[in-house]
This record gives sequence, structure tokens and C-alpha cells, in this order.
Amino acid sequence: MKNSSRVALGGVIASLCVLLMMMTGFFPFLTYAAPLLSGFLLIAVVCDCGYRWAVLVYLVVYLLYVFILIFTAPQILSYSLHLILLSIL
Repeated sequence: MKNSSRVALGGVIASLCVLLMMMTGFFPFLTYAAPLLSGFLLIAVVCDCGYRWAVLVYLVVYLLYVFILIFTAPQILSYSLHLILLSIL
């Protein structure tokens, strides 16, 4: 797979992960399900691109999540990001 395809896949997966995280504000029952679903999306990056790219996508999701969502739900920040990281490992 070419690097441009990897970057595109990583960008799409990162945007879907952040979208799932943002949906916890609208649907509170997704507080624990959204990080799990985001982790499942990262499994596709591991399979197609490898662990290095999955960790990079994780870092992108982490930074976007911190900059966008930290003011709306700071109590679930650590739990949700650890759940995503465990799905990579």
C-alpha cells in the first residue's frame, strides 16, 4: 500500500473516531461504547498499515479529542483513550 493510501485511510479513520467521540455529547449511553467502536476502527488500520500507522492515528485522535472535547467531558477522557489504546495492543 502506498503512503498516500495509508494517509488517506488514517485520516478517514481518525475523523470517524473523533465523530464517535463527539456523539457522546448527544447520546450519553455512548460514553463507554464510543471508545470501544473507535478501537474497532483502529483495528482496520493495524491490519492494513501496521502498528506504526495505528499508533500515529491514535495520537491524532488523542490530540483532536483533547483539543475539541476536553471541555465537554473531562471525566471520561482518560478512560476512553486508554480503551482505544488497548485495542491497538
